[in-house]
Amino acid sequence: MSTRYLLSSSDYVAKEPQTGECIERVVLLWTLTPAERDAYLANEAIKLLTANNWVLLEIARTRSSLILFAVKQAYHARYKKSLEEDVAYHTSGDILQDPLQLLVPLVCSFRYEGDEVNMTLAKKEAKIMCEAISDKKHNDEELIRILSIRSNHYNNSHW
Repeated sequence: MSTRYLLSSSDYVAKEPQTGECIERVVLLWTLTPAERDAYLANEAIKLLTANNWVLLEIARTRSSLILFAVKQAYHARYKKSLEEDVAYHTSGDILQDPLQLLVPLVCSFRYEGDEVNMTLAKKEAKIMCEAISDKKHNDEELIRILSIRSNHYNNSHW
């Protein structure tokens, strides 16, 4: 079994035929900035988009708007394409058939990240969300708008 060496990040990394790709990928991800790493993982997820692939949803939902903006910039710089366009191209229009369709508004939106919550508005939007979900209107524009522009803190405040 031969071993070849790759120069990466000023260190030599042994690349075994069985584990080499894994080691190479770990080193690559380790050397990237967080935004570049998310852009790389988003591109991999888009290429392999399946119903079980929630990498994009995690990136879109757990990163702050500013970090997500940096991810979109890194994606554009690395792949010469828009993250939003790639996500839109690889998803269908029905959230029930393709839950990842919610990604398009999530990656396009700029969410308020503060701790202040207008409880009157939050309760009103919670009612809208509950009605849309109970009526199985999963493609309801208001439901998608609320989920995509409100922060996790905001959405959690009224549940």
